[in-house]
Amino acid sequence: MAFKSSSDYNANPVFQTLVADGKTDNSVLTFKLASSGSELYIGRTNCDLYTGDFTYVDVAQEGYWEVNMDGVVVNGKTVLISIDSIIDTGTTIIVGQPFDVATLYKAIGGTDASSTAGDGFYTCTILSSCSSMSFS
Repeated sequence: MAFKSSSDYNANPVFQTLVADGKTDNSVLTFKLASSGSELYIGRTNCDLYTGDFTYVDVAQEGYWEVNMDGVVVNGKTVLISIDSIIDTGTTIIVGQPFDVATLYKAIGGTDASSTAGDGFYTCTILSSCSSMSFS
């Protein structure tokens, strides 16, 4: 789902091709991310899976879905503000500036794993100290 600029074959991405060919109702791509039963919706959303309105933001740099994020709130407390972010549903890791990553993992009860995994690695298997987390 990335952009043509990140393709080794200079190929048009599937989603953008579907939009260009008029094969979708809308140029909307949504995901339900879950430990099981994740879902992908092309050209629509599933209104049963969310409440409220969407906020649309511009892609800051084409290549990945990079956006300027206002902040991260954990348990009602803002822990990070004004950070560049890449929305990537194909990974289980969080990549960022070392200070930002350390701050986020501390807020959610993560453990520094640098001594066994290498600089900048943290583990967080259970988010017991984190009842809510939001990205805006």
